[in-house]
Amino acid sequence: MKWLKSQHPPRNKKINYWVFCIVFLLSSVGLLMVFDASSYEAFKDFGDKLYFIRKQLISALIGFILLIFFTFFDYHRLEKYALPMFVISV
Repeated sequence: MKWLKSQHPPRNKKINYWVFCIVFLLSSVGLLMVFDASSYEAFKDFGDKLYFIRKQLISALIGFILLIFFTFFDYHRLEKYALPMFVISV
């Protein structure tokens, strides 16, 4: 894999705000749909109609934090782990 190391162009650190806005909008619509579809069941089963939306909101926040982290993370540093991760995944 030595031949890959010298061919990486310099990374552009510019943020594409359109992508962030679209991801945020789609996630918000998804959270709204989860709330609309599950509020009755959550109230019936747990006595709290926000039970499922809280769980989804926590997951969405973790996802956004990871999105921001991996926006600035240089993924080329993971090359040395590519083969072991591939073997584990298969």
